[in-house]
Amino acid sequence: MLKLCLLRGTGLVVGFLLLVACVLLYQNNRSVALPDKADITSAYNKSVAWVIKNQADLLQDSNTVLWKFLYESALITKDPALKKLVQRYIDEQIHPRSPWRYYFDPYAAITIDPATMEHFPDYNLFMLYGLSCSPVLEVLPLIQKQLNDGFCFWSPIMSPCTTHQLMGVKFIQKRRCGTVAAANELEVDLLEDIQRQLSIDPRMGDVYIQRTMMLMLSRAHDHVKPVWIQRIMEHQLADGSWTNFGPLIAVGNDRFFGFSYWFLDIRELKANFHTTAQAIYLMALLMESYDGLN
Repeated sequence: MLKLCLLRGTGLVVGFLLLVACVLLYQNNRSVALPDKADITSAYNKSVAWVIKNQADLLQDSNTVLWKFLYESALITKDPALKKLVQRYIDEQIHPRSPWRYYFDPYAAITIDPATMEHFPDYNLFMLYGLSCSPVLEVLPLIQKQLNDGFCFWSPIMSPCTTHQLMGVKFIQKRRCGTVAAANELEVDLLEDIQRQLSIDPRMGDVYIQRTMMLMLSRAHDHVKPVWIQRIMEHQLADGSWTNFGPLIAVGNDRFFGFSYWFLDIRELKANFHTTAQAIYLMALLMESYDGLN
């Protein structure tokens, strides 16, 4: 009898999760109107206000890629407060001879020594190559592997591997590195992968926003469904930030049952700089290209 009850209980849980998945997939791919540009601009302004308000803490975050997103956002919107903050980060946190300078000055004359970068994540090395066009990095097997559309085959859905790979590709294209022809071919496959990932993975959070951001950055406007933009804007917190958590059901005491990065979890909705920086860049790209989305 106990075994039968357990089996029935397991069946109910599985059935519930399948129902939730079906509802989320429908909500994630339904046809909706594109949010108004004024609403996108408002979301951008609120998020930048959150960054400025919390700058003392955020300046301690050493993730240069996030500050690159804010830097590019400031260039698009000509936002003086955001530009000033990014410059403060550069002055205070990046040594004049650091290779991270390439994120803000692609023509920086800085020596790159691969031996000192063995601990770098794969995507960091690929992005640095794209920013610098360093011939020393170009010949590394790890760089050549990331010019292949099978590099992220090991995790086609869960991981941000594909979007990280596309970031490196965009840098290569902008600098016109020696591998630009291969990068152009790779971009086509990566954009198809990312569009598919967004269609079948409705979990809201950092990776979802990153995927939409990369489609916009690649000017793949036809691949961007208005509902993805709407959902992202609906998940902006009251203070202007975004959280790296996809809430499903309120469970009391300001806590929600929902999706964390890998698992289902119960959490409070807390601001996340990693997610917010990417959402800011996405809003800036949307503001810049809004007419092309209609």
